[in-house]
Amino acid sequence: MGFPKRDAGVDFGTGIWGIWMPGFCQFLTGTYLFLGLTLFGTFTASPPLYMAAVLGIIVFAKAKDYPVMGLFIGLACVYLSDILSSLGASAPGPSRLGTRLMGFFHLGVGIWLMYLMFATVCWTSCSSTPCICEAGTVRLAPVRQ
Repeated sequence: MGFPKRDAGVDFGTGIWGIWMPGFCQFLTGTYLFLGLTLFGTFTASPPLYMAAVLGIIVFAKAKDYPVMGLFIGLACVYLSDILSSLGASAPGPSRLGTRLMGFFHLGVGIWLMYLMFATVCWTSCSSTPCICEAGTVRLAPVRQ
């Protein structure tokens, strides 16, 4: 495709947003989880939440939280297809297939994340205020006095 054309600005943008930023965000997440586990004890009530960083598929399967387990299966598929896509010129066929698969899995995981976010908001709002959650819609029910 050749878009955008490779130059110093594109290399810098790829370095910041494609390499440095994800690594830094993982560092921040790890630090947050480490401090929450060791110093503050905030995650002790729900161990699957902090174990997800290690073995998400297995941990959430044992916790019977299948929607989140599906998310980690999707992420594993993204990572596996990324391995194929990174082969580049040494194996152009598998590299093209990996790139297409990675796009497919990115799209699927993104849609699944949006669904999980919506379901979480719906569930949270229903547990704190009287409301009716049905067929993907959230309506506030009239409060009886």
